Amino acid sequence: MLSEAGLVQHTSRGTRNLYALAPDGFAPAQQWLVATWDHVLSEYARAVALRIEEESAK
Repeated sequence: MLSEAGLVQHTSRGTRNLYALAPDGFAPAQQWLVATWDHVLSEYARAVALRIEEESAK
């Protein structure tokens, strides 16, 4: 299943099965995570700036 999804690479050496992470397999997940995290951090920074502005207006 992971091989079919492109997340791992499988090789057989004799009676051994070796698995390794596919270098590009997690790229879409990484791109999504970076985009999501950037959005979350931006919103957090906006909320902090708004809070600071509200407190300094008091």
